Amino acid sequence: MWHVRRPRTKGRGTRAGAPSDRDPTTTQWVCLVDGRPYPEWLPVLKELRKDHRDQEALSLLWKIIKAMEDAEKLFRRLDQPPGRWLKDRHYEQVADLYRHMGAYDREIEVLERYQELIGWRKSRLSTRLDRARLRARDTAGYN
Repeated sequence: MWHVRRPRTKGRGTRAGAPSDRDPTTTQWVCLVDGRPYPEWLPVLKELRKDHRDQEALSLLWKIIKAMEDAEKLFRRLDQPPGRWLKDRHYEQVADLYRHMGAYDREIEVLERYQELIGWRKSRLSTRLDRARLRARDTAGYN
């Protein structure tokens, strides 16, 4: 499955007054998907998309999103805006795949999920969400 790990550092201990190596705000933390950092999956994802293997790409994208959302919950600080650990391009790719399949309601769910996680602030995907709602309303009578 997935988990979060921290790469090894050269130093073994901390000085008095130095930040702890377990402090996620001062240490590089990595989200893992199936035992590998999620950026290593991006070429695999690109290949899946190129070969039109949409279901496999969706499965991998959801694993990446789950790992990022868990990192967001684990490491979010109150002095940072929500969504610091999230990458909108992965949510956008999932929405693209659902739109390509004609599942407009699922596309809207993914975009709403991202907007909720970032605190409904204005983003590139917020305008896309508005357009998706209009498209769904026109084609399928979305409420």
